[in-house]
Amino acid sequence: MTGLCGIELHSFNELQDIMQESDPIICVDSQKGAGNIQDLKGDEIACIDHHRFVEVEGLVFHDVRTLGSCATLISIYYDELGVTPDPVTATALLFGLKMDTLNFTRGVQDEDIVVFRRLMNCCDRQLLSVLEHDTMEFKDLRAYGSAIRNIELYGRVGIAMIPFSCPDAVIATISDFMLSLDAVMVAVIYSKREDGIKFSARSEIPEEVNAAILLHDALKDYGDGGGHSFMAGGMIPSANIGKLGDDPDGTIRDLLLASAGTATE
Repeated sequence: MTGLCGIELHSFNELQDIMQESDPIICVDSQKGAGNIQDLKGDEIACIDHHRFVEVEGLVFHDVRTLGSCATLISIYYDELGVTPDPVTATALLFGLKMDTLNFTRGVQDEDIVVFRRLMNCCDRQLLSVLEHDTMEFKDLRAYGSAIRNIELYGRVGIAMIPFSCPDAVIATISDFMLSLDAVMVAVIYSKREDGIKFSARSEIPEEVNAAILLHDALKDYGDGGGHSFMAGGMIPSANIGKLGDDPDGTIRDLLLASAGTATE
């Protein structure tokens, strides 16, 4: 998506080298203090998000609404300004909306449907088709294979470990894939990377097992986690892996199962 849409990205390390402590930061689709976000050198002054709001001192602006995707909120800004997004931007927002809601099957609000129709009228449909059908790289198959080999089922909770580095997006799609198993109501995938251990969680029973609380409670002494009741992410930084003891995978499993509660029965 970043390649086809010409989106320029800068790595965390690169920004740390060039940013000043006084540089203003706007967090989009994330919030400082909510977990699952790295702390940049600058000053977080605003957040635009669709996750549960976390009170943080120093914000001069925040707009947090219950929506299926933060892409919907950005699209609403375009409409309120009377601006039609260019076809590539509209396509990127539309694709983000579809991915975040799993093709409008989770967390969908009325505003998401309205924005979908509006974006469809100005997007590049050929580009959207390419994005929809080419969502996986060949190397991603190795990660899927590893997760399938390593999956363990505890009641209605499925946990799988990937023993090598995977991008966040791949881990997230694998957790969605695991949730498609009829026996799995809660899915947690984690990947061992150079910067630490990355987690992705999904829940089809958010009233019983809130995915954000699941990861937050399980990882709070080692890292952080957060997100939605039905999907969340988390991280244990490499500096804290030693705290997991001689059997890190066993410790992670026990923490997740304790946090999942009755779903493990």
